Amino acid sequence: MNEPQIRQATARDVNELVELEKLSFVSDKITKRQFKYLINQGKARILLAELDGKTIGYAILLTPTTSKRSRLYSIAVKSSYRGRGIGRAIIGKVIGIAAALEYEELSLEVRKSDLNTIKIYEEEGFRILKELPGYYEDGTDGIRMVRGITKRDLGDLKSRHSLLGRLFFGIKAGRGAA
Repeated sequence: MNEPQIRQATARDVNELVELEKLSFVSDKITKRQFKYLINQGKARILLAELDGKTIGYAILLTPTTSKRSRLYSIAVKSSYRGRGIGRAIIGKVIGIAAALEYEELSLEVRKSDLNTIKIYEEEGFRILKELPGYYEDGTDGIRMVRGITKRDLGDLKSRHSLLGRLFFGIKAGRGAA
């Protein structure tokens, strides 16, 4: 099996992103128009995980210019690739980008009933900030989580990139690995 790659999404990736969105979520789906806007408007970073030229995951990091808090707006991994560390690799890259852009915090929302995902986020340093009753389109409760970002996270990106690069992305450690 070839190694997955994570890269910045472009307008050419919109149809793949929409398809993964449809497969991953039952409500609150991001539309084609919204993906195009997020890619083109410059206040978001969309990371795309690919394997053999096929989209297997993505994350949207909102990067507002008037706040020191960035936001993991959405993340998805194709069901047949879950449990392989791809989501954690994407989260690690998102944290590193937030650190490189000098944000102080990274927030996200997650369904209160999604205990497995909440556990992963907690393992990645997020803590529950508050409950969000009826937050989702279908009336499901949510939870807002937040994680502090430090310069060490930028270093963690480099070391993660080195370790995960060898494991997942075929990146060689050392100079030029990032």
